[in-house]
Amino acid sequence: AQAFEMLRERLLPFPHVRLNRHAVGARSGTATLYADAAGSSLRSLTQRDVSHCGIAFQHAEQVQIRTLDEYCTQLGISQINLLKKTARYSMALPSVR
Repeated sequence: AQAFEMLRERLLPFPHVRLNRHAVGARSGTATLYADAAGSSLRSLTQRDVSHCGIAFQHAEQVQIRTLDEYCTQLGISQINLLKKTARYSMALPSVR
C-alpha cells in the first residue's frame, strides 16, 4: 500500500499514466504479496527465503489478481501495443500469457 502511494505521488504530473492496484495473473482472485518492509520495492507473491542475504520477507499484504482479459474488457481495450512486465522474477507472476 505504501509503495503504491509513493508511485502515485511521483506520477501525478503525468495524467496519461494509469496506475492499477492489482497484480496480473492466469486467474482472478487474491494472493499474499510479501516484502521485506512496508513500501519496499523488493516484493514477491512467493515468501522467499533470502536469509542468506540478510533479508526477511516478513511484511505481507493481500492483493487482488485479475486476468489481462478481464482488465481489457472492463476498460474497453481492444489492442495492446506495448505491455511492460515489471516482475523481477518470472515466478512472481506465474502463467501470464
